[in-house]
Amino acid sequence: MRKIYTVRIALLLTGILFLLSAGMSAVTEGSGIGTYAAVALGVLFVLYGVFLPRMKGVRKMGVAVLCFCLMLIIPSVSLAVYGHSDNADHNEEVLIVLGAGLHDNELSTTLIQRLEKAYAYYEKNPDVKIIVSGGLGNASQRSEASAMTEYLTDRGVPSGSILQEDRSHDTKENFRYSMELIRANGLDEQSVAFITSGFHVFRAELCARRAGLKPHHLGAPVMMHTIPSNYLRELMALIKYGLLELIA
Repeated sequence: MRKIYTVRIALLLTGILFLLSAGMSAVTEGSGIGTYAAVALGVLFVLYGVFLPRMKGVRKMGVAVLCFCLMLIIPSVSLAVYGHSDNADHNEEVLIVLGAGLHDNELSTTLIQRLEKAYAYYEKNPDVKIIVSGGLGNASQRSEASAMTEYLTDRGVPSGSILQEDRSHDTKENFRYSMELIRANGLDEQSVAFITSGFHVFRAELCARRAGLKPHHLGAPVMMHTIPSNYLRELMALIKYGLLELIA
């Protein structure tokens, strides 16, 4: 009984943490598929914890839940380790900053983290040409690229150092259209780094290579309360990316 009680508490706490994380992410970043997935998992864990004593085959179900958690945790940790292993040498000619959506037409905290990382890079390499990449969202009145440019110029980056890529709607397009800007402006496509959030670096690099780039990367910090929703969304996006690559 004591073991079952301990498992119930662990499940309930895990579910509550997922729900709290989803709620905070929705308020600060806006809702999306990652948020909905976090809510679904949170409800599942809470219900499982509440009704655990009434379930048959509790031990088998416990093993199944543990395996499911490991299936989420192990790849998420791998993404985090890779995403925060920066390899840029700060001598690149081009720096691509990937958009992260606008929340009520304002920069999300996730996007601000990426732009702050870009500004820190600029301080070390003021000769870099920065491409801010992000188009117009469904509910936005201005492009991500425009909002990103405004933020960086307010921080002191000259407008002449910034190129706006304002057509993209996903990561593949981020790099496809950024590559067009690089070539149109006579920049060195072999001297490129990109910045995105740590959880997104691995998939972003896959997309960059598909676009013909071999860039270095820098991972922007990820806020604690957004970790569940962001990593759940990224795992689903990686699965989708893999399936589409197999079909293509």
